Amino acid sequence: MGAVEFMSVLAVTRVGKYYRTTISREVRKPLNIREHDEIEWIFENNKIVIRKIGTLPIAMNTFL
Repeated sequence: MGAVEFMSVLAVTRVGKYYRTTISREVRKPLNIREHDEIEWIFENNKIVIRKIGTLPIAMNTFL
């Protein structure tokens, strides 16, 4: 038999209008995600992985 993989759930969120969701504090804190940070959504082994990749430069933030 194969190994059983256990994952702990950090948070549960709801998908709202326009398919938006909020990244909860339990997820933001360990990744140090802040406003205007860029994150990647990766589909890997039938799972979604979220990874912080950086922060937009200050000049770019003014257009958001």
